[in-house]
Amino acid sequence: MALAVAYAAILILSAEMDRWPVIVTNACAAEFGLRGSGVARHWLQNEIDRAGVVTDVLPAEMKGRRSPSGMFLLIEGLLVLPLAFDHQKRRQWMATNCIAFPEVSQRRRQQIDPLSLTGFDLMQHVNLTVHAVERFRERCGAAPGPGFAAQQMYQVLGVQARAVTRPPAWCRTRRADFYIVCGDDLCVPMSVRGSNGKAFDALTCIYRGGDLLSVTGKDLRDRCMLDPLAFRENDQRLNDVERAFEQGAVLSFWPPRWAPYEKQRRPWIHFSDTLASPARWSQSVNHQKPITVVGLVEKRSKLQRLFHRLRKAIIRWQA
Repeated sequence: MALAVAYAAILILSAEMDRWPVIVTNACAAEFGLRGSGVARHWLQNEIDRAGVVTDVLPAEMKGRRSPSGMFLLIEGLLVLPLAFDHQKRRQWMATNCIAFPEVSQRRRQQIDPLSLTGFDLMQHVNLTVHAVERFRERCGAAPGPGFAAQQMYQVLGVQARAVTRPPAWCRTRRADFYIVCGDDLCVPMSVRGSNGKAFDALTCIYRGGDLLSVTGKDLRDRCMLDPLAFRENDQRLNDVERAFEQGAVLSFWPPRWAPYEKQRRPWIHFSDTLASPARWSQSVNHQKPITVVGLVEKRSKLQRLFHRLRKAIIRWQA
C-alpha cells in the first residue's frame, strides 16, 4: 500500500513539474545570433510558450546531453535547454544552457560570411579554442592565466581583425577554411566548424616575431634598421638607440604600459623600464632586417608630462 502511495505521489509530482515555468537567460543569444540579453530572453520565452515541452527523453540527434536535474526543455527541431531545480526550492525550472539542434547550427554557420565582417563584429562569431589561446600566450607573451589570455586575445583581434582566404606571405601554416589577420604580424587559422555556440573555431595562433622573441641585445640590433625619416642625420637619438641596444633589448608584442596609446598595434623594442622604441615590420618577407625602428620613447614623470602639456598649450596659444 505504501509503495502504491509513493508511486502515485511521484506521478503527481512529475505531472506538476511538467507545468513549472522555465526561467531563461540570454544563453541562446550566441547560438542564434541575437543581439542583447533582453531580445534573447524575449525570443526564447515566446518559443517556449509556442512549442516547449519538459522531458527527460531527448531525440536521437541530441542524445548524450546532460542536465543538473536530468530534465530538459525541448523545442523539437530547434533547441534543448538543460534544466536545474531552483536553489531556493521554488516551483520553477532554471535553464542552464542552450543547445541548438545540429541542423540549426549548421544553417546558421552557412549564413555568416566571415569575409564581410571585421573587428568585434567578426570576433563575436569566433570561439577561441584552448589551443589557440595557449599559443597566443606562448608566442605573444600574454597573461599567464587562460582566462586572462583569452580576454587579451579577443581584445587584440577585435580592434583590427579581418578575414582572408589565404595566409600572409610570412606565415607558414597548414591549410585552413580561412584566416583572421591582425596587423602585419598575427595570423589565426580558422575552421568553419564552430563550437561553444560560435560559428567558427580558432585553430591556433601564429606570431610573425615568434622566432625573434628570444633574440636580444646586439643580436636583435642586427635584425633591425633605423627609419631614415624618423632619425635624421646628426640626430642625437641615433647614439641613444645604439647605446640602448648595447645595454640590452628585447622584442615585444606589447607596448610599454606607459607608452602613448596607438589604435594601430605595432611591435615594440624594450630597452629598459623607461626606454622603448616603436617599430614596424618590413614589407619584404625575406628581408635580413625585418624590423624597422621608427622612434624612441622615454617614460616621463608626472611633472615632466605636465610641463610637456603646458608647452604644447603655449605653442598653440602663440600660434
